[in-house]
Amino acid sequence: MRNGGLFCFLIAVTIFMANRSVEGRPQYKTTIDTMEAETDAEKALQTEVKANKCNYCHDKADKKKKTRTEYGQKLHDALGGGSKENFKFDKADWKKGNDAGNKKAIEDLRRAINEAG
Repeated sequence: MRNGGLFCFLIAVTIFMANRSVEGRPQYKTTIDTMEAETDAEKALQTEVKANKCNYCHDKADKKKKTRTEYGQKLHDALGGGSKENFKFDKADWKKGNDAGNKKAIEDLRRAINEAG
């Protein structure tokens, strides 16, 4: 019975881990899809993201999304270029329930989209 309990526990942990989604960054695609575009650059990005999904900013062949397209690199640079000192996105701003932070995060994304053009 003891081994059966351990087996059930391992199965439960495996199922739990398989269903988890670990994201290092916020869901940019979802945010871009749902934000109200105010500029031509934002409208153009929404159109491209709807047509190409994540592949507009990331190389289609790179399943881990580490390789950026030309536009993806421009957007990355506009967000601070990955430098921890310069990176303008605060992950706390993207947490659910943080309405003030969510607005700031959207503003930062809008600025970066318009800068990347």
